[in-house]
Amino acid sequence: MSNVFQMYAGNGWKAGFWVRRENWVNTVAFVKLVGGMEFGELPGIAPYFSQIGKGSPKVVCDVFDATTGEPMDQNTELRCPGTYTYRLIECPLWAK
Repeated sequence: MSNVFQMYAGNGWKAGFWVRRENWVNTVAFVKLVGGMEFGELPGIAPYFSQIGKGSPKVVCDVFDATTGEPMDQNTELRCPGTYTYRLIECPLWAK
C-alpha cells in the first residue's frame, strides 16, 4: 500500500499518474503536481514528506467522471494525499 507521495516517488519522482480513492463512487483523478512540481524529488521525510512549519506537500489534480471522462474539477487540491485510501490505477481508456 502507498500514499500519493509514495506513488509519486515510485513513478520516478514524476506526476502524471491516475488515482482512485476507495470511497469515490464514480470518480478518478489525474495527479498533475506534487509539492508544486511535475517532477523532482520531494524534500522532507517519507512517507509524508512533511516539513516543519509547512506540513505535507499539496497535490494538484484534475478530477473526472470515471465512466464518461467528463471533467468534474480542474486544478484542484487532492484531499488527504497522505492517507492510504488511494489506489494507483491505469490510465482510463477514454483518456488515451
